Amino acid sequence: MYNYRSGTPYTDIKKEDLLSMIFSTPSQIGEVQKMIIDNIKLFFDINISLDDVCYDWSKESYFVKPEVEKQIIGSFLNEDERDKDKDVVKYTSLQTLLATLISGKIRINSIVGMNDKTETNFMIDMIKNFREPIEEEGDEYLLANRKFITSFSGKKDDLNMWRLYGDNARGICMVFSFKSQQNSVLKKIQYVAEEDDIIKRLNQLMLSLKDLNINFYFYLLLNNQHFIKHKDYKDEDEYRFLLKNEQPVGWYINNDNNVLTPYTERELFRNGGNAFPFELKSIILGPAMVAKDVNLYQIKTLLRTKYKEINIKFERVLWYNDALIIKNANEKDIQKLEIYQKGYIYLQSLSSMVPPLVLNPKEGENVLDLTAAPGSKTTQIASLMNGKGHILANELDKLRCERLKYNVQSQGAEIVDVINGRGEKIGDLYPEQFDKVLLDTPCSGEGRFTIYNVQSYKTWSPKTVNDLTKMQRKLFKSAFNALKPNGTLVYSTCTLNKQENEEILQWALDNFNVKLLPINIEIKEALHAFNEGMSKDLNKAIRILPSKNMEGFFVSKFIKGE
Repeated sequence: MYNYRSGTPYTDIKKEDLLSMIFSTPSQIGEVQKMIIDNIKLFFDINISLDDVCYDWSKESYFVKPEVEKQIIGSFLNEDERDKDKDVVKYTSLQTLLATLISGKIRINSIVGMNDKTETNFMIDMIKNFREPIEEEGDEYLLANRKFITSFSGKKDDLNMWRLYGDNARGICMVFSFKSQQNSVLKKIQYVAEEDDIIKRLNQLMLSLKDLNINFYFYLLLNNQHFIKHKDYKDEDEYRFLLKNEQPVGWYINNDNNVLTPYTERELFRNGGNAFPFELKSIILGPAMVAKDVNLYQIKTLLRTKYKEINIKFERVLWYNDALIIKNANEKDIQKLEIYQKGYIYLQSLSSMVPPLVLNPKEGENVLDLTAAPGSKTTQIASLMNGKGHILANELDKLRCERLKYNVQSQGAEIVDVINGRGEKIGDLYPEQFDKVLLDTPCSGEGRFTIYNVQSYKTWSPKTVNDLTKMQRKLFKSAFNALKPNGTLVYSTCTLNKQENEEILQWALDNFNVKLLPINIEIKEALHAFNEGMSKDLNKAIRILPSKNMEGFFVSKFIKGE
């Protein structure tokens, strides 16, 4: 078969020329019809019959029936996600969750109230130069007022999504299962860019149709404009739920764009009728949520979930916003909670939170936790780095190393690599590779002694302290060697004697190119370190006295010279 205009074999015709050819003036109608059918099969893998190809004598052009047109343009677009068993999530603030549970209704806003118009205008801007206005469309703003949209994500419990949409990780994530409903559709966003093949093909299509009075393709594009976005948004893995031909139930002023915006509602918990076509399966608390933000008992009362037995009270920690003191529950009570089991919270002493704060790790840095198990400080460091950078966590004991790996994984600290090595050798293996080093060294543990627990001090002896001191010096040397020039080293213990604390610091000042830095954390239980008969700089370190909420601890901060 041949191109009747050029005489060339039809198989040599370019795809972009096919659509123009469909609407060309024939010399032999039947033959051209067959050629159109064959080429549609070849380029679009769509089977049509002779009856699907028509000729408009008034315009001297071919056209294909609307259902075929829909198939062709549909080959550029993703299929609906309706009628699929699909779980999606919505990140929002705790306040929005509570308001939703109290009212029992989900608010869905009109598309005219969308904050970023560029999200939905991607296709409009592309076709506006090709599309002829159609009288039957009416006022576009009025039509838009009857379209309502809400967004979901396919990324469950994702840190970046928490930051963008979950109140900076202090909000909640609602997990829904979609159930198809008449007059509604859930579709996955299709991410494209100007240079993508889909855009080039669509432009070729529209160029072919530019001079023709055929607008069905554009209707289909307009119907899908809310499900096509630029690929810069791809990481959000967005799904959109669209309601069409709805009457608004109320209006509000959008504070972001000052647009009077209509909204509609759906019943969250009722079946049939005007129910929300999503089943609420679970609620995930934000990883940065703190006690002042949430009362799980309130959520339980509204939702009647697994949290029904929880009514735990907390006290804020003045010097660390992300720390809470449990007031009316023990460790076992907390360990039963899903938020603990999934790693959203971690149980540790307040004193042990101080060294990572003093270390002050930053995003993108390379950090060494030389004696890391069980991982409380390691995961805290990862949190302070916002999950950006790298942490090497070392532990000598194999069993403790396995516990370290488990805690790192459960906390979602993906930037941590765990190794099972001798701490005194790490500096030789990784010379001057780390921006910051934490040496929370093994010690005699005097800060944890209590007269009510004989086991807390049963193994203490002067010999044990002497042996530990020798090991602490070896570990300090290793930490120093692993540290970059101008890097920060934090040395800490959970003991109280001078031998493992101030004397180690004095030895370090005498033997290494380091300086002590002041610690600027206002802790009422903290005192300056002793410096009688030693360097005056030793008072820059701090001793934390044992108290009701604090264990005894010692913390110091060094900077390495060039």
